[in-house]
Amino acid sequence: RYAESSVAKSWAERENHRGSLNFQELVSLVPALLLRLRPEHLCLDMCAAPGSKSLQLLRLIGAGVNDDSGELRHGGPLA
Repeated sequence: RYAESSVAKSWAERENHRGSLNFQELVSLVPALLLRLRPEHLCLDMCAAPGSKSLQLLRLIGAGVNDDSGELRHGGPLA
């Protein structure tokens, strides 16, 4: 279990502090997965605090530079 392993706990806390790992409740995780977002989609996150769902949407959409053309994509979440 997480609470019993000090190595896992310290790793998770360190990575969470760095921003490379964030904790999210299952009820917050599922809706973004059900949207089946694609890079050209635009998504309005009206419950954007503290931002874990917005980060998940960014990862799912793959926001940023298009790997093939080097151009910016048109979609992304609005928070």
